[in-house]
Amino acid sequence: MCLEELIKRIRVSSRCVDIGGSRLGCLACADDMVLMADRKERMQELLQVTAQLGKKRQL
Repeated sequence: MCLEELIKRIRVSSRCVDIGGSRLGCLACADDMVLMADRKERMQELLQVTAQLGKKRQL
């Protein structure tokens, strides 16, 4: 599953946001996902990770 692979890639990255002591980079439910970042540069990095996976999977 593409979404599961993307979640794993975000988890291992350092591009997460600290919310109540938890490190979150995205929220996902079914086939929907919300990317979260505390700076626009980190959001751009998350978008690049997403685009790279989409290209790899030919999406």
